[in-house]
Amino acid sequence: MLSAFLEGFTLAQYEFSPYKSQNANKKKKAGSLSLKTKHFSKSEFQKIAKAVAQRCESINVTRDLVNTPPNDLNSVQYAQRIQADVKKNLSQVKVKILNKAAIKKENMNLFLAVNAGSAFEPRLVHLTYTPKKKTAKTQHIALVGKGITFDTGGYSLKPAAAMVGMKFDMGGSATLYGAFRAAVLNQSPHKITCVLAMTDNAVSSNAIMPDSVVKSRSGKTVEILNTDAEGRLILADALDYTCDLKPDVIIDAATLTGACLVALGKEVAALMSNDSQLSQELLGSSQATDEYLWELPIIDEFREQMKSDIADYRNIGAGRFAGTCTAGAFLEFFIKNDIKWAHFDIAGVCDSQPHLDYCPKKGGSGVMVRTLEEFLLN
Repeated sequence: MLSAFLEGFTLAQYEFSPYKSQNANKKKKAGSLSLKTKHFSKSEFQKIAKAVAQRCESINVTRDLVNTPPNDLNSVQYAQRIQADVKKNLSQVKVKILNKAAIKKENMNLFLAVNAGSAFEPRLVHLTYTPKKKTAKTQHIALVGKGITFDTGGYSLKPAAAMVGMKFDMGGSATLYGAFRAAVLNQSPHKITCVLAMTDNAVSSNAIMPDSVVKSRSGKTVEILNTDAEGRLILADALDYTCDLKPDVIIDAATLTGACLVALGKEVAALMSNDSQLSQELLGSSQATDEYLWELPIIDEFREQMKSDIADYRNIGAGRFAGTCTAGAFLEFFIKNDIKWAHFDIAGVCDSQPHLDYCPKKGGSGVMVRTLEEFLLN
């Protein structure tokens, strides 16, 4: 109860105002709190308060990243911000950043296809945390995040109204970084890898066209029928890359489908997985943190829909229905080595959660950071 109280108090104070001119020379007043309790010793209270502070700080880092306008957070800038934060706050974490040449060398052609219309190079940020007491039995958990810094839809152009808010399309990567950051600061016993794929999805004479066929890093070919279904393309190559690291578990997160909002509304995140035990553990973590997560199925019929007539796979399903599930089925094709895998579609919960008093009414929510950190710690 104490953790929940401190979390609510801290998170409710969040405000994103660096772009308001009247706040340029105004210092934000910190909230204060006075508590008396006989249930905790001073050292116990301080331990809980420190863990909560680090968790909330990480959630607010996620919120800040999600809220930053796309003209100030292209893929290069995004990678630099992560690198700077790691250097300042996460001394146990190793950073590797792949530029366009390195991504090309990795044969991440789906990732490069999405980036083809951009004025900015893509970045793949690869973070590694190893606990101090690592043993042969230490579990290795990998996180893979979609970092589309702005999504126009490419040649499958979004209508103007749907394009507003597409700065949030990097919310999957920001959420996973926030969870990774909190788990590192709170000394997770697991080895954790965090892979964040960053680019925008723009329109230019170089942008990938619908009907194109591209060979993925895995060697499988993909028919790109809709360039607005781009998040699954960069994740496909990032997942294949991450599988080669041979983790025990891979969790990816993305603001992947509008269909997720149709199915579950703005309040609930979707979960899909190839392992029932992993699903139950993640659902348990969401219940422990009071965040809404609901499992959706991946069935053979959905997998069949994602097979192409002229290539190995297609990047959209055959019709309007089950769009979230068919997207999950597509991603599953790129999981190898019998690795346990789970996919979070956070399209609904990533921003604007006015029903939660500890979240801003508008803007990045940080929802699912606590669920994922709970899983990473326990």
